[in-house]
Amino acid sequence: MSEPRSRKRGNGEGSIRLRKDGRYEITVTDPATGRRRSEYARTDPQAKRALRRMTARADAGEVVLDAGASVRSYAREWLASRAGHRRRASTVREYEYRFEKWILPAIGGLRLREVTMLDVEDLFDALLAQGLARGTVKAVRNALAAMMTDAVRARHLATNVVRDARMPESDEEEPIEIPTDAQVIALMEAVEGTEIEAVVALCAGVGARIGEVLAMKWADVDLDEGRWRVARTITRGRQGQTLVGARTKTGRSREVYLFPELVVVMRRQKARVAEARLRSAHWEDHDLAFPTSIGTPCDPHNVRRVLKPLALSAGFPGAFKGLRHWFASIATTMYPEATVAKVLGHARVSTTTDIYSHLRRSDAERIGVAVSVAVNRKITGENMLQRNDLVRPEGLEPPTDRVETGCSIH
Repeated sequence: MSEPRSRKRGNGEGSIRLRKDGRYEITVTDPATGRRRSEYARTDPQAKRALRRMTARADAGEVVLDAGASVRSYAREWLASRAGHRRRASTVREYEYRFEKWILPAIGGLRLREVTMLDVEDLFDALLAQGLARGTVKAVRNALAAMMTDAVRARHLATNVVRDARMPESDEEEPIEIPTDAQVIALMEAVEGTEIEAVVALCAGVGARIGEVLAMKWADVDLDEGRWRVARTITRGRQGQTLVGARTKTGRSREVYLFPELVVVMRRQKARVAEARLRSAHWEDHDLAFPTSIGTPCDPHNVRRVLKPLALSAGFPGAFKGLRHWFASIATTMYPEATVAKVLGHARVSTTTDIYSHLRRSDAERIGVAVSVAVNRKITGENMLQRNDLVRPEGLEPPTDRVETGCSIH
């Protein structure tokens, strides 16, 4: 008697099915997610061994698939059942996008245990050849490395090959254009009276991230004392919805100073939100300082779209991050980087040093002039220029005649 083409088990124990292409499909229901997981084998004994292995892992609450599975199968299993452990939903959502967009089309057919460091480096080369920015390729690397790290922790792999894979060397660093003081002033003029006026003022005035500004709650702000406890940021759920997260990007809260002009901005913003709430037929109260017209969290992408044409008209380079770079470039010329790191909300001082410790063009020009004067004095027999003769950089305060205006976002 011939063997049946499908042998099903009860109580979620899984099944083996002989496909038309001659391979055996082993399917087990993951008890954690309720999703069916499949693996394939070429022979019946291999299929039986795979079924026993997968059901044992399911019974133990582990990832159903192991290193013998394809990268595609393992990645989708990991994203559904394990990636969200100790990671925010927005992070998992970004991982899902990177896997489906770039990783799985390239190496999804390889078995996880067969992936080598050279395979990973070939992936990097291919993505760069497609024109992707190095930052995007690094984000792809982070997603793949996260899965491999969990695979090593689960003892499915002996080593994380992504960790040692090298990005191609680059002779040129991607330039970071720091806005000048004049460009920041021009932007503030361009956004005056718009819905993002106060958002721009806060990003420039305290160097906050746009997600942190949009997640600000009135309970976090003491306008009498001029203090803002930055405790959360905007994030996204697994379905892409805009949410107010429970923490900042680094997981640490910090307190920043709102100078008097920013306090004026926030008092006007509070009045506008109160007026919008009275006008709205439907209002969801989240205590947000920058809600939508119905009280829900603002999507940063929508706010960036509002900024883009205004920044273009003002000749302002970049977006909200440019204001953060501007703030940091001034602060690091006046205060210790450890202090600036706390204000910016960096977990490590090295982040401030490596990313935000810029030499602005205006500062470089002043230093060049000072050195030129020193050289001329030396040539003419005068004393070298003393240290305190150098021109001091501008202060931290943005132009007060612009930040006093209100904000219409609500």
